[in-house]
Amino acid sequence: MSYLINFFLVKQRGIFAKRAGNKITYNIFLKQISESLIQINLQANLEMSDRTEDGYYYRDEGVSYDPKDYEEIMGFIESHFENQ
Repeated sequence: MSYLINFFLVKQRGIFAKRAGNKITYNIFLKQISESLIQINLQANLEMSDRTEDGYYYRDEGVSYDPKDYEEIMGFIESHFENQ
């Protein structure tokens, strides 16, 4: 049995900032390996904001390999298992 979960996080900046903030889309793939073992695969897709005369837009940067982009989701997952 497998599950795919998608969600995104927008990191906002100040109202007068040159950039609106970056958007990270997380793909979480859960795959049951055996009855008592589940494999968790994480992928963070980064979109950088930029500004033109017409407003803000997001530029797709692809899959992120920067550990900082995974810290928040890893903390969330770890806190879930600590509370079990």
